Amino acid sequence: MTPMLTGLAAEKIITPMFHLLQDRYVVRSNWPIPPRPGCQSSRIEWMLFPNIGGKIGIEVQTQNRQGSAERRITDKIKTLSDLVKASNGEFAQFYVLLVGEGFRERERYLDPKFKASLNVGDEVEVVTLDRFYTLATQQAI
Repeated sequence: MTPMLTGLAAEKIITPMFHLLQDRYVVRSNWPIPPRPGCQSSRIEWMLFPNIGGKIGIEVQTQNRQGSAERRITDKIKTLSDLVKASNGEFAQFYVLLVGEGFRERERYLDPKFKASLNVGDEVEVVTLDRFYTLATQQAI
């Protein structure tokens, strides 16, 4: 049985990964972003500030059982895509990390065809924690 992974536990796993990125980025947590329609404020878990170019955001969605995080994935992807497109270069890309075993449609979210069906391109990448770690170690972020 896989242990439950809470948002705080996921943060404790993900945070050390940023040492792999610190030679290329300044890393900040809990960074404000322009609010979504109908919200007073929005925040992104981590924001990477490169020496040149737009910011890269990391949004973590944690789910151990079926629940509300899964229902928000589509909206989250579209919102972050719109934010990149409207930012005039302030934001370069967002990563949405799917953490936990509760995403019933995980494979669908990870499939590039899913993003294409939402008219979302490379400005938003939906990845697993393992894939994010691989990208970080290969300096592909």
